[in-house]
Amino acid sequence: MHADFDIPADLGRAIGRIVADAPQGSSQEAEAARVDLALADLIEEDAAHRPACDGLPSLERYLTSWRACGVMDVDDVRRFPVALEAAILAAVGAGRDAAAGDARLQDRAFALALEFPGLRDEILAVALALGIPEEAPDRLEIDILAFGRWRVTSLLGQGATATTAIARDELLSTAETTVEVVLKRYDDHEGTARAHALRELRAIVAAPTGVAPQPLAMHAPPGSAAHVVVRHEPSRCIEGPDDVASAVDALARLHAAGIAHGDLKPDHVRVRSDGSVFLIDFGCATAASDEAVRSDLARLTETASPHLPHLATRSARAALARGRTGLARHALHAFAPRVIKRRARNALVALAIIAATPIAGFAYGRWIATPAWREAGATEPTKLGDELGVLARTGRLVRATVGPHGRFETVTLHIHEFDQEPTPDNTLCTVRKLKFFRLLPDGSAEWKFADDPPLVLEEAEVRRRWPSALPDPAPK
Repeated sequence: MHADFDIPADLGRAIGRIVADAPQGSSQEAEAARVDLALADLIEEDAAHRPACDGLPSLERYLTSWRACGVMDVDDVRRFPVALEAAILAAVGAGRDAAAGDARLQDRAFALALEFPGLRDEILAVALALGIPEEAPDRLEIDILAFGRWRVTSLLGQGATATTAIARDELLSTAETTVEVVLKRYDDHEGTARAHALRELRAIVAAPTGVAPQPLAMHAPPGSAAHVVVRHEPSRCIEGPDDVASAVDALARLHAAGIAHGDLKPDHVRVRSDGSVFLIDFGCATAASDEAVRSDLARLTETASPHLPHLATRSARAALARGRTGLARHALHAFAPRVIKRRARNALVALAIIAATPIAGFAYGRWIATPAWREAGATEPTKLGDELGVLARTGRLVRATVGPHGRFETVTLHIHEFDQEPTPDNTLCTVRKLKFFRLLPDGSAEWKFADDPPLVLEEAEVRRRWPSALPDPAPK
């Protein structure tokens, strides 16, 4: 069938049968579904009868034939999901090359996704359906495809119990963006691989956000190596006092969550581009007992010693020897420029508040407190202050003196009425200017015109003639 494969003709006959056999009143959706199934059957039949010497059919073979049926773009292709999946499976050889293994089939699917970027999601979804091999790779090596998904690109190191590598996520990466993970493989020494992997994964999951890598997966079949997969983040080693302070903060958060790292060393303390610190390799993590916390801080002190003054590390060691973990953290923080700036800023703010408080109290305290005095029962000095305030707001007060007992001794006023032209009703008003006006201790008023002797009147007379010149007498 493959030699004279003609989807338009064969599909036309299939569509004719579908239309003829369709029940009365079938919807367009139902007919489209029948066409989709008929097209998928034709593709599977073509792939099954294709000679092995001709190789695998290309996805382009089916898409080109589809265009003759009016399927001109990706959106049209997606109208036939069953047929599209059949075409993808035929192109990767899932039906005839099962012996090659799922990893090889997925390699072909990833290559097909790069060749047809418009159908990338559909192709990778088919790759997922091919399944992840249950068998773990024999070892982590560059360019192997671990679990049918993660392509190892570099090896980070090998310890006594585990090997660590960076791998590209072939399922999520694109031509423009690469998604990388860190694969950690625990070899099964006396059946301990799963226990090691589980301890590390449990610590990573329980760690506060940002302190540990982001966990993605774990693969630990019985009797074989265990693998932990976390997201890879670009980072660097500690380079200065600010990085040390961030590391102390991250470690304090980890301890507060009840976890001790157990294996802090320079390679396990990483600094992101924004200056935040996270910790890696939690294979030795334990509960955060007092001894474990002191051990973590002691190891961090040794890691930070090349980046801090000797005084800081010596103080931290002395504090840890006495069991004072808080003082040890403070000593490691002390020389960080960002910490020094923050403390200096806080000190300046505190000094400004201390300096401003008495000034504000001196400037506004009397006026704020006066209503409270009045409500509590006015005293003679309070009444005097209120009278002076009322008189000052009239614009007539020039000066005043108060005796030791809180009584007026003299009050000098400006009487605007004497600046006016004389009138019949104002017999005391003259064209001469008032030089001063004051209340005498006996309650009378005294004023003096320029070049004239003083004239004295009783207070009642002053109030009668100039009612706005003096405040109302306090009620008895």
